[in-house]
Amino acid sequence: MLKENTKETKQFVKDIRNFLFSAYYSIFVIAVATISYIFHFEIIGALFLAYIIGFVLIFSDDIMPTTLPFMLLIMHILRLYDSFSGWAPVIPFVIPIIAALIFHFIYYRKKIVIDSMFWPILAVSIAITIGGAFSIDIKQYFSLTGLYYVIGLGFGQLLLYVLFRSYINARRDYDLKEYFVKLMLYIGLFAVIMMALQYLENLGGFISIIKESGFGSELEQFQFSKFARGLSNNLAAIMLWTMPFPMYYIRKNKRPILMFVFMFVQYIFLMLILSRGGILMGTIEMGISLIYLIVVCRGKMRKIAIAVTVCCVLGGIALVVGMFDTLKSILNISKDEARVKLFAHAIECFSKYPIFGTGLAYNGGVGYDPKLGGMYWYHSTPFQVIGSMGMVGVIAYTYQFIMRMYTMRAKKYRSNFNDTMLISFIGFELMACVNPGDFCPLPFMLFMTMMFAVMEIVNEKELEQKNMLNHDEEIVLTIDSAKRHKKEHDKEQTIVS
Repeated sequence: MLKENTKETKQFVKDIRNFLFSAYYSIFVIAVATISYIFHFEIIGALFLAYIIGFVLIFSDDIMPTTLPFMLLIMHILRLYDSFSGWAPVIPFVIPIIAALIFHFIYYRKKIVIDSMFWPILAVSIAITIGGAFSIDIKQYFSLTGLYYVIGLGFGQLLLYVLFRSYINARRDYDLKEYFVKLMLYIGLFAVIMMALQYLENLGGFISIIKESGFGSELEQFQFSKFARGLSNNLAAIMLWTMPFPMYYIRKNKRPILMFVFMFVQYIFLMLILSRGGILMGTIEMGISLIYLIVVCRGKMRKIAIAVTVCCVLGGIALVVGMFDTLKSILNISKDEARVKLFAHAIECFSKYPIFGTGLAYNGGVGYDPKLGGMYWYHSTPFQVIGSMGMVGVIAYTYQFIMRMYTMRAKKYRSNFNDTMLISFIGFELMACVNPGDFCPLPFMLFMTMMFAVMEIVNEKELEQKNMLNHDEEIVLTIDSAKRHKKEHDKEQTIVS
């Protein structure tokens, strides 16, 4: 009886794990986040998604299925930009999720893995921790906000890297590349849903402003309205991550037309976010993506890629000519703008403290005062590095950038998957030149750390497979052919018997 119960329990857990890696699970998570977003139940929805994460942590030895609910949780609360205090009542309900997290890492203990990205993350962690040495006030450094960013962007990321590297892909019976690409497509789909719902919800005001002020003026007003707060740059940064991933299937010639359409739908909605950085960097990323497809695709797919590119160029020229004044006003950056002042202040801090900078906990008070829970962002990765960490930061971040590029572009690692990841990474980092993405522990840096952990695992598996192949007589064995060989073998054995 005990053995039967054990068998039933194992089968039950196996069925749950299979569900967690299925499309049905992903659709369910998207549905939960969408319903929550439609009815403005973001806090309740976030708690529900957090409990889904807790459920996954209990039943799955692989943490990958926690990624989609986590990212959708963060995304669908973006418009609660000034609602930090509204989360206080739900804090006690987070305790079971913390318990599930502790349970997971104790019960599903894994061998700790340290790979090549450990060392650059360690270098960045040290640079962040000692940033501001000899300049920052001790009380500022050890404030709750200061410690959150110093630990969250420093040694906290190092810990996350080790956990991701050790606990991702515990199940070896699924393709991590395919899983991650689909994950990014689902995240991109939800971003599109968010923007579509946002426009539908504000449709009345949108139309009335057009009637009163005209289309160009409407765009300017809408850009700085409550509609865009919280969503603007943050959602644009996420869409710059997700937009290139349809290319993975386009290059594989797997539903290429659908993937082309989805990539452009994402691009259109990225433009509709009305983020200046998103419009500019998204257009650059789309250009890189189309050029890449023309270079790598063959036959019919190359012709399609060329045709799409030509249509985009002509459409882009027509749009610029037709809406030149509107686009100019949206993309215009005044010398009195906060970001310009912030960049100048970062240079000033670097000139005063060139070795260690002023630290992440420093509040310069130039341009703006950080909101509750926010640090003093220079809204640009290069300026944040020189202003907050000086030359120590420059060396550490340069080392990390070189290692990231090596992980994606080293000859032995080159693949369709890594090329897609590279363009995604370029898009995000372009946006980080005008946005604090690289200095937001949640979700941006957590996801970036996971992204490179995934790449290392994928690279490792690819090398293992290459080493197992006999290049003199390469044999490709598919599942169908394996089944056919097994049937033939069983038939032969029966005849012998």
